[in-house]
Amino acid sequence: MWQCPLCLRDEFPELSEIWNHFDTSGSCPGQAVGVRVRLNNGISGFIATKNLSDQKVTNPEERVKIGKQIDAKVLRVNFEKVSVDLTCKTSDLNNTDEKNRDLYYDTEAADQEKKAKEAKKNKKEKSTDCDSALIPLL
Repeated sequence: MWQCPLCLRDEFPELSEIWNHFDTSGSCPGQAVGVRVRLNNGISGFIATKNLSDQKVTNPEERVKIGKQIDAKVLRVNFEKVSVDLTCKTSDLNNTDEKNRDLYYDTEAADQEKKAKEAKKNKKEKSTDCDSALIPLL
């Protein structure tokens, strides 16, 4: 069996069928190189496949879905294209030392977000199973 080097399908018994697969318009989808995203402020961004996860990702649809909100970190800003390159690797997101922050880092918003997450976590821990228990009436 032969394998298409672009879409990695390996169902071609002969080499000539791979060439037909290439030449036929639209039959070879190719491989995804990343994910296009839109930030809350409307700026477009791009997450390369290698920056989607610490583990190897062959299909970005395994990691992200359309309309799903994800946490990401800005790697690079492209002023000419008004876009940003992002990463959502866990190792990159956990590495947020104060010395690595730039001059425009919004510490107030980060602190508010951190407090909101802690409050949500505390509220979840305080809730008990008794709150949702049903008591039959006699």
